[in-house]
Amino acid sequence: MVEKVAKKTVSKKTKNTVAKKTDVKKTKPAGMAVKQNVKAVEKKVVKPAVKKASSKKPKVLLVTITIALLIALAFGIISFFPCYKREKFAIVSKKGDEKVVLNLEIADTDEERLKGLMGREVLKKNTGMLFDFVEPDYYSMWMKNTLIPLDMIFFNENGKVIKTAANRTPMTEDLINPCSIEFEHALSSTKKKQINVDQFFEKCETKYLKPKNLVRYVIEVPAGTVKASKIRIGDILLKK
Repeated sequence: MVEKVAKKTVSKKTKNTVAKKTDVKKTKPAGMAVKQNVKAVEKKVVKPAVKKASSKKPKVLLVTITIALLIALAFGIISFFPCYKREKFAIVSKKGDEKVVLNLEIADTDEERLKGLMGREVLKKNTGMLFDFVEPDYYSMWMKNTLIPLDMIFFNENGKVIKTAANRTPMTEDLINPCSIEFEHALSSTKKKQINVDQFFEKCETKYLKPKNLVRYVIEVPAGTVKASKIRIGDILLKK
C-alpha cells in the first residue's frame, strides 16, 4: 500500500479397356495384384487408426497444461485482488459522543495491506479501509497507484487517534507517518526558517516510538471525512 490435415483428394482416371486377356499365365499375377490391393487397404485403414490412437497422449497433455495455466492464472488474480472482510466501526469523542460510523474493509495480511485501495476509482461516503498491522510499530503509508484523494487516521493499539492526515494527494510516493505529518504542519508555520530537519525528526520519532504512540491501525477514508466528522487526536475507534 506487492501470471496460455488437409485432406488430399485422389482423382481417379477412368481408362477404356482395349482388350481383356484371359490367358491362364496371367491369372497368377492377377492374384498377386489382389494381395497388393489388400495390403494397400490395410495401409489405408490400419495405419491412420494407429496414428489416431497415438495422438491421444499429446492432446491429454495439452489439456492438462491448459488447466494448470488456468488454475495458476486464477490464483494470481485472487492474490492480486484480495477478498476483504467488511465490518462497521464508530469513531467517538473522549466523552463517548459518536462522530461517524464507517463501513470498512479489513486489510490484515501482507497481501491485503500491500494492495490497499490502489486502483479504486470511487470510494463512497463513510466507507474505506482499516489496515491492521497486528504488531504496533512506527508505520508509514503512501499514495502510490491510488487514484483518489484520501484522509488517513492513525490509531494506537488501544484504538486512540494519535494523528490525522487530511486530503492526501493521489499517485504520490511520499511516506506518510506521524512525523512527516507534523513536519508538514511545522513548514506551514511562521517558524519554518528555524527548523533543523535532523533534530526535528530525531525528537519526533522519539515521541512516536513510545508504546502509547506506536501505530497499530490506520484507516483510509474519502478526503474530507476527518474535517466533516471533526475527528481529533484522542478520539476512540470502536467496533459496532
